[in-house]
Amino acid sequence: MKKEFYVAAALTISTVLSFSALAGSWKKDAQGWWYDYGNGSYPANKWEWIDGNGDGIAECYYFNPSGYMAAGIYQDGYELNADGQWVNDGVVQRKNLGGEAIYTPITQQDNSRTESVKGTTKASKNKDKVSLLQFDMVAKDDMRVTSNCETTRGELFANCLEFYSGYNDCHVAYLVNGQYDTLSLTYAPEKGFDEKAKGSITVYGDDDVILWESDEINYKSHIETDTIDISGQDEIRISVPRTGGHGYVIIKDLYLE
Repeated sequence: MKKEFYVAAALTISTVLSFSALAGSWKKDAQGWWYDYGNGSYPANKWEWIDGNGDGIAECYYFNPSGYMAAGIYQDGYELNADGQWVNDGVVQRKNLGGEAIYTPITQQDNSRTESVKGTTKASKNKDKVSLLQFDMVAKDDMRVTSNCETTRGELFANCLEFYSGYNDCHVAYLVNGQYDTLSLTYAPEKGFDEKAKGSITVYGDDDVILWESDEINYKSHIETDTIDISGQDEIRISVPRTGGHGYVIIKDLYLE
């Protein structure tokens, strides 16, 4: 699909978001959902208030550098639900396009957001939990980020890392600058995992120190969730070594705290 690339100046929630009426619409292709402004351009690397059903109330979404809607992750410290909407404690945050903002993010610099409800304003700090996927990727091999996956047992994963276990040293590395104590992740074999394949996951820290190794992953494996101590580590590398057979290991919900 050809689309005119729209580069947004704001890479994070850096200013109070305003909304103007746009003759836009949601579109979906093999990679996921994106928003067409109506002139062939689309939001990328930015947050956007969108009134998808025309009721005068907009929800807030984040679009990744390729222009696809993010969902089920934390972005810039803000939580996105499975529909891609910004939520706070499970409540979808909305903006009245008639004038008064119901909830409006403010500048990233003060690491807070303001909730404006019926003229009353209060500040609340960002959640400490952040997605690993928002950090700089410094290396990768035989790995891709994909919006939707299915496990061998039929469970759906959104916004996950997909590693091909038929090759040696499939990996991805991120710079986290020693700012976090733990990394949590959820993983499983992807649908189509070969009966002969046997995978595993290893998480490395600085100087290739092994921080954690998973149990063996095979086509019968259930979804597993683990939390790993990464205290003081500047770089985190996730590796799925060659184990024979063919298939993908998928990892979602990669959160730093």
